[in-house]
Amino acid sequence: MPPLRDFSDTPAMSMAPSAGQDLELGSHSGPAEPVGKLWDSPGQEKVDFRFRDVRYSVEVSKTKASLMGGEAGVKQILKGVSGAVESGQILAIIGSSGAGKTSLLDVLVGKVSAGTKGLDITGDVTVNGKSMSKSFFLENAAYVPQEDRLWSALTGECNKRVDKVLASLGLEGCQHTKVGNVFLKGVSGGQKRRTSIGVELVVQRKILFLDEPTSGLDAASASEIMALLKRLASETGVIIITSVHQPSSRVFNSFDQVILLTMGQTAYFGPAVDSLQHFASLGHEPQGLVNPADYLLEITNSDFSDKKAVQRLADVWKETPACRALNARIEAPLSPPLTEGSKAGWFSAALQLRELVARASMNSVRDPAAYALRYYQVENTQEDILNRVFLILWINAFNSYMDMAAIPVFEQEKDAVVKEVQNGQYGIAGFCVANAVVQAPFVLLIALCCSTPVYWITDMNDDPVRYLQFVLVMFLMLFVVESLAQLVGVVVKNFVLGIAVFASFLSMFFIFNGFFIDPDNMPDFWLWLYWISPLRYSWEAMAKIVIDGQTYAGLDTCVTCYGTTGEQVLDSLSNGGTNLNDVSIAAWCGALVGLALVWRVIHYVALKRSIF
Repeated sequence: MPPLRDFSDTPAMSMAPSAGQDLELGSHSGPAEPVGKLWDSPGQEKVDFRFRDVRYSVEVSKTKASLMGGEAGVKQILKGVSGAVESGQILAIIGSSGAGKTSLLDVLVGKVSAGTKGLDITGDVTVNGKSMSKSFFLENAAYVPQEDRLWSALTGECNKRVDKVLASLGLEGCQHTKVGNVFLKGVSGGQKRRTSIGVELVVQRKILFLDEPTSGLDAASASEIMALLKRLASETGVIIITSVHQPSSRVFNSFDQVILLTMGQTAYFGPAVDSLQHFASLGHEPQGLVNPADYLLEITNSDFSDKKAVQRLADVWKETPACRALNARIEAPLSPPLTEGSKAGWFSAALQLRELVARASMNSVRDPAAYALRYYQVENTQEDILNRVFLILWINAFNSYMDMAAIPVFEQEKDAVVKEVQNGQYGIAGFCVANAVVQAPFVLLIALCCSTPVYWITDMNDDPVRYLQFVLVMFLMLFVVESLAQLVGVVVKNFVLGIAVFASFLSMFFIFNGFFIDPDNMPDFWLWLYWISPLRYSWEAMAKIVIDGQTYAGLDTCVTCYGTTGEQVLDSLSNGGTNLNDVSIAAWCGALVGLALVWRVIHYVALKRSIF
């Protein structure tokens, strides 16, 4: 490393283009043209945000060190970091991986605080001289995490004061498009990020914290985001503090202030456009045209550079005029305290409640999870007959698959039972009987909860007796599945493998339930699945309960016709296995009871074998 120069009297020199030169943001095609101000902010109070000598350490126990790697003891994450930013400025926190960017942001927003077990946090974080309290943060600040935490079934316009924000964010073209998630296709990644920011813009804030707002975006989208933030800060006076990972030249030079971290310490704090000048004065001058951010991260990355040399950069920073100027700025007289009780953009409790209820209702209606509403009052017509059958098949399959979540519980339960039975506390038979008695009412409650809305919303059958029969069949089917899940939890040692085995059984029961494959066409070696499938007995019994005795219109105009009376429809839906008109509700319920007993007996035997 070249010898460090004495630069205390070095004149200022800029080696990077300013934000107003040809790297100016917004020079490319991006969001929609600005449409007035994002909001009017007359009399905006000046805000001074300062943090001084922030230190953050974590106590790593021997157990955690052995599991996660590393050394036990106290690990210093932040070592005396200071900074200051005022209204209308953007402060970017940059640094290589592990430098402390996220940790500093977490401290500033209060995600971690002193007093938490295993953490030691010291230093001051103030706003106009007052500590950054949780109440102030709730009223005047906002935090946009790296992950876009949005309601998947809502759209970009479901907020107040949205017109200007949508236009400024370039979201007018997708304001009626659902945000989407892993299951539901929605807006693009850049649009999601702009929506996340827009949600906070709707309510006027004094300070906006962002965790890597450009992460995962292409260069153009990242520039659009930063152009938006730059305009937001200049127009409204809001302070923007953001952590950034590998910003482009265009993005880097848009920052008013940059704090460069290395090994939890400050290596530079000041205007982004002056950063290369600072390191050039230390003998680190880039060769040719480079991305300033890439170069700074390269020379301060302790993983790929000499750690002693990197540490010297942090040590020398403390002796620079810039550092002394920063400390003087932190100690300088403060702006007047902010007006007490000024809850920026807050609404009354009644309005909040109304909007939350409306949003929850809209999300439920739009989300595919509200499945029963898709079949709201299905009519008794030829084209809706299969809709009813598919609904019956679906609710049986869906509710049975929910029992997968119980596999880990049953596995843990088995371990406790084995120990207690071996200690002579009780017998296996007593446990199995007691277990079945306790499970039954809970399974019945689940059957009521999952059957009642579907049955009445879709207008299955007006007869209350048939409704009770419907619930009974659902209860018995779920009890059979519960019994099978308990058996799998005992037989299969690993719960992950147990879930896979259980799901495989249910899938085979679903395929061989007699509706999708005619039993007459099933290979003999698969026919046994048809006879032991609880989903076969449940759907056939439910079809008989719902369809029998009904009248169906549209026979004169239908393409695919099933019949006018319920008996004709049941006959049309039947196959070589069973004529649905011959289904006896009592007999099919008896078959489900028998299957439950079989699985319970096998469970008893398996549990006994695992003990003795």
